[in-house]
Amino acid sequence: MKGIVFMRKISVLWTQKFLSSFFSLFHYRVIGLGYYPARSQIPILHGMYLKGLFP
Repeated sequence: MKGIVFMRKISVLWTQKFLSSFFSLFHYRVIGLGYYPARSQIPILHGMYLKGLFP
C-alpha cells in the first residue's frame, strides 16, 4: 500500500515537472499573451483550456 502511494506521488511530481517544462516553451507565446504571468500558480494546462487550445 505504501509503495503504491509513493509511486503515485513520484509519477504526479514527474508529470507536473514534465508538463511544466514542456509547456513553458509555449508559455510566453500563448498564455503570456495576457491572461497569466510567467510564474503564475495557475496550472498552465488550465490556461490552455481557457484559451481553447485543447478540446
